[in-house]
Parts: sequence; C-alpha cells; structure tokens
Amino acid sequence: LNSAQRPNTDSDVERTLQNIARIEYSKSTWPQRKALHKQDEAIAQSVLRAKHSSERKRLRMERIQVLTAAMDLEKTTVGESHPQVAKTMLTRGLVQVQMGTASSSDGRHVLYDGIRDMRTAVHIYRDSLGKRHPSVGRALAKLAQVYEKRNSTETVDTNGVLVKQRDSDQAMALYNYSAKIIRNSIGNGPELGYVLKCIGDLHQRDRRYPQAMEAYSAASAAFGGRNRQVRVSSSRTVMTNEEGDGCYHPEMGWVWFGIGQVLMKKRNWADAQDALEFVLIVIAENKRKKEIFGMTIFSDTSTDASNNRSHYSPLRRPVDDGSVMTYDAESLQSEIELQVVPKRTELDESCLMAQTQLSMGTAQAEQGWRGKAKESYKEAHHVAERCIVLLKSCRVSDENRSRAALNISSMFEKLGDTQIQSEDFPGAMGYYDRCTSLFRTLGGDDYLALARLLGKKSALYMRMGQFRDAVEILTEVVHLFRTKGMPRDHPELLRVTSMLRDARCAAEQQGIDLSQKPSRSRSTNKKKNRGESSLL
Repeated sequence: LNSAQRPNTDSDVERTLQNIARIEYSKSTWPQRKALHKQDEAIAQSVLRAKHSSERKRLRMERIQVLTAAMDLEKTTVGESHPQVAKTMLTRGLVQVQMGTASSSDGRHVLYDGIRDMRTAVHIYRDSLGKRHPSVGRALAKLAQVYEKRNSTETVDTNGVLVKQRDSDQAMALYNYSAKIIRNSIGNGPELGYVLKCIGDLHQRDRRYPQAMEAYSAASAAFGGRNRQVRVSSSRTVMTNEEGDGCYHPEMGWVWFGIGQVLMKKRNWADAQDALEFVLIVIAENKRKKEIFGMTIFSDTSTDASNNRSHYSPLRRPVDDGSVMTYDAESLQSEIELQVVPKRTELDESCLMAQTQLSMGTAQAEQGWRGKAKESYKEAHHVAERCIVLLKSCRVSDENRSRAALNISSMFEKLGDTQIQSEDFPGAMGYYDRCTSLFRTLGGDDYLALARLLGKKSALYMRMGQFRDAVEILTEVVHLFRTKGMPRDHPELLRVTSMLRDARCAAEQQGIDLSQKPSRSRSTNKKKNRGESSLL
C-alpha cells in the first residue's frame, strides 16, 4: 500500500508494543508461577497423607492461598482471559468444593465459592478458546461432577416464581453439553466415553432405564468396545458376544457394570449375568496388561485429542479488543492436559470386582443356581476384605475414602440381606455388625445411612427375639437423630420412636428388666464380626 492507502497504525504499534512487553514480563515471571504450581502439587500430596480432618482442612486452606497467589500473578502477566488462568481458577474451585463438602460449619459458603470459580473458569475457556474447544467440554464435565455428587434440591426464585431445582438435572444438562462439545471436537475416545457413562449413571439413578441403556451403549462404543455392543430395541435388549483381542479400556468395566445393574432392575437375569461376567473379563485383562493399559494404549488423554491440539489451541488468537494473545508453550500444554477420565486405583478396581461378584450371586440365585450363587457371595466377601486392607493402606482423598467405605459397607449389608433370605439370622447379624463398625470408622458423617443400618439390626434382633438388644439400638438411633437436630415431628424420627415403643412392650411381655445392664457374652457373634459367615 502507498502512503495514501496505508491506515493510521499508531494504535496498532502501541498495542503491539504492549503485547511484547507483556510477553517479556510473562517470560520473566514464569519460574515464579511454575514454583507456585509445584508448591500446590506438593500440598495436594500432603493432603492425601494427612490422617486427621483438621490437618486436611489446614492444608486445603494453604492450597487455596497458593492457587490464589498464582492466579493473581497470571492475571497480571498472561492476562485475565488466558486459559492458564481458567485452569488455575478451576483447580481452586475444585479444592473449595472438596473443603466445603468435608466441612460442617462454613461448608455451604465455601462450596458456593468453588462452584462460582468453576463457572467463571468455563466462561474464560469459552471466550479465549471458542465454544467448541474440548477444554470447554472438559471443564463442563468437571462442573457436572460437582452437581452430581452434591445431589441436593434447592428452591430458586425465577421471575417471582419459586421453582425447585435439582442438582441432578443441572448435572445432566452439563454432561449433555459437554458430550456434544467433546464429540464434535475430538470424537470418540475415553473422555467422551466417561461423560456418556456418567449420563447413564444419572438416568439409572432416576430409573430411566431405556435412556440409561442407550447412554451406556454409546459409552461402550466411545471406549472402543467394537467387539461387544448393546443394541436396545422396543422388545428386548440384545447383547453380542463376539470374541475380541482382549484389549479393553479399564473404564469399560464400570460401563458394563452399569449395564448389568440396569438389566437386573428389569429382571433380565441371564443378560445381566452375561454383562457382569464381561466386567470380570475387563478387570482380569486390565490387571494382566496393566502397564500397556495405563501407560501406552489407554492414557488419560485420547489420541484424537493429542492429534488435534494444534487445531483447537492456536498459538495466536484475536480477542475482542483486536489485540493478539500469545500462549506460551508451558501454559498451552498444561491447559490441554485438563483431564476428565479419573485415574482408577487398585482400591477402585477391587471394589468394582466385589460389587460385580455380589451382583452375579444375586442373578445366579434368581435363576436357581444356588451353588454358583454361594461361590459368588464367597468371592465377594473375600474381595471386600481385601478392599478394607487397601482402604487402610492406600493414600486416597477424603472423598474417595468415604465413597469406598460406603461401597464396602453396602456390600456387607447386601451379604447380610442374602443371609436373611436363607434364614441364617446369626450370619446376617455378623455381616450387619461388620458393616456398622466399618461405617462408624470410615464412613463419614452420613448419619441417615448409619441410622438405616442400625434399624436393620434392630429389626433382626426383634425377629430373633432379642428385645433388649433391639431397645439398645433403637435408643441409640433416637439419640443420633436428636443430636443432629432432626425435628420432633420428622416422619423418620416418629417411625423409629414407634419401633422403640413396640420393642419395649415386647421386652416387658417377656419379663425383661430393661433397667438392668446386660451381662451377656457376645461370643456367638465374635466369629461373625470377623465376617466369617456360616454360608461361607
């Protein structure tokens, strides 16, 4: 262009000089920013090693402070709309959510702060990288996981109308939006498969079994399960059983466990057993090829995502004000490595195996295969015992520890239920005792779940004619409800109070003096408390 056609470039030159100065400042502060993130990672490892809740809370507060300092420095160097700022903010939001979930005093306030940070991070990703970038889908999936785990209902004022809003509905909407973005950007892979698996879990929780089966089928295909598919028709569910090369993604086990649970709800016992047997095949192959599955073939980031990095994360992208943002290589790499698929541990796989064996026993018992069901229950018991050992020895977060403890206690509870069906009441009591003690030790502060377990024990004591024990347990439940602040007119408290009154009347009819402390021996239950049921 000649001088007459050339536009005035004074503002462009000034903006370019400002960007160059920012780049130089970003390079000079990179070691400091990197050191802050390394410090955050070290504190995160310390949280896993901490044994007391007060220590974990202090460390999480320290993490929030370090992440805040890193985020403030990144805002002044790379800019507030940089993806690295979004990643740091998303990490801080996740820490606040963990802290709010574990706290009982100011947990609600901290939890809302974490959700607000995560939502802001999603907006930054969307504005800086585009609405269809896979990182936007990953961040939405992380936010959906928070709503799914909280699983509460709130009353929201919408234009003067009070509307009940469920967290599960918000999680479903976020998961669907995330799946759409990931499918259109990187296609099939572990990330899309995991999001679809979560969608199937939500449908199953709300008893929408056809939709759950469709989501699980799509998840199986996304994980690469071409050798084994689910076809859903209006009449029945058909599963193909072609032999494959044994190369399955580890997450396929959880997908097909969900399929087995749906089929059991529909009382399709034969297909349910087939699905659960495939779960055991996936676990066995995963153990046999642990190094290949974990490091080479099925890494946390899919191959398609790695191949498309340059397309979805340009090094230079114009922003709204016309300036040019330059991404440094380190922040670009860390921004891309935002993971959706969780890293499964040996504890997770063992819990899945125990739950699968337990469900297989139920399916076999319903088909009349009592011998096979007995073997499956026995194997479930042994694997659950191994889960307890792993739970005490592995370094896991509070959330994973509580979830694993609840899963293990639920398995012992179901084993106790199977003993009641066979009228082995002492064996059932042994499992219930083990379940209750495990829940008290590692189960967290879910007092309603503990009360439900104690209620089962009291009903079993009533059935066995041990009214004194039933009165003791029901009294404990009433005390538990009152210490937790449950209203006196709560239906659950009224029901337990009525049960306690009936137990006392039954004890008086048997001539039992409840004012005297029992001097009995629990030798009959010691063997059961070790989990050695007579059925096993």
